[in-house]
Amino acid sequence: MSSATDLARAPARRDRRRAARAPARRRPAVLALRAAFVLAALAAWQLVVVTGAISDDAVAAPTSVARELPAILSDLAFWSAAWDTVRTWGIGLLVSMALAIPIGLVLGSSDLAYRMSRFTIDFLRTIPPVALIPLALLLYGATLQMALLLVVFGSTGPLLLQSMYGAQQVDPQLRDVVRGYLLRRRDVALRLVLPTAAPFIATGVRISATMSLLLAVGAEYIGSAPGLGATIRVYEQTSNIPQMYAYIVVCAGLGALLNLTMMRLERRIMAWAPSHRS
Repeated sequence: MSSATDLARAPARRDRRRAARAPARRRPAVLALRAAFVLAALAAWQLVVVTGAISDDAVAAPTSVARELPAILSDLAFWSAAWDTVRTWGIGLLVSMALAIPIGLVLGSSDLAYRMSRFTIDFLRTIPPVALIPLALLLYGATLQMALLLVVFGSTGPLLLQSMYGAQQVDPQLRDVVRGYLLRRRDVALRLVLPTAAPFIATGVRISATMSLLLAVGAEYIGSAPGLGATIRVYEQTSNIPQMYAYIVVCAGLGALLNLTMMRLERRIMAWAPSHRS
């Protein structure tokens, strides 16, 4: 009997193994296509600068940027500015998580609170964070606190909405079961609401992490807070275009690395969730 059952299950096992091997076989082709696209973009960038379609006083050629990168990466001033930006990003993201996740879960757990707060949250989300730069400069000057204010304001919204939406996804039947067992609110939050909302929170953290980095660099550029953004502005004002673009490329690479890291962490930590299974 067991041998017959094993024979019946064998095709299904083979199908699962084939499905698991399929992404691995496609990975080299996908990487090759991505590399080809990057090379094509760099070639187009070089072409428009060399041919004079765009003045090299405004845009540096990729070859000029590549020549500047080794000197920049070996400069202690670069690492000091990068640390300031990463510190602003990290503190701002942690503060946003500490504020948005608990508040979002509380508001999302109540239909009345969800409906009452949604308009206010949507209204605040429409305010561009850069519009607060004059106020932040008046309050704190060109400091870390100024940049943190903008980072927290801009990155809290997506995470707050994701937390609220995740708490709203709790199965009503499970809520009724919980009420029937008269569980404490802490147990309901930890064993029902939080596991249900976790995949949505993870997506919100990934989105907010990327936004925090963008806002940190933007606040440093516009508000002259210490960091990579302030260095970019200095090179712009001194018309050192190749070094300016070298710093811009570094910021872009940092953002891409952050996004890739957050995606992999999200996929690994939330592997148990159906929406995050690859």
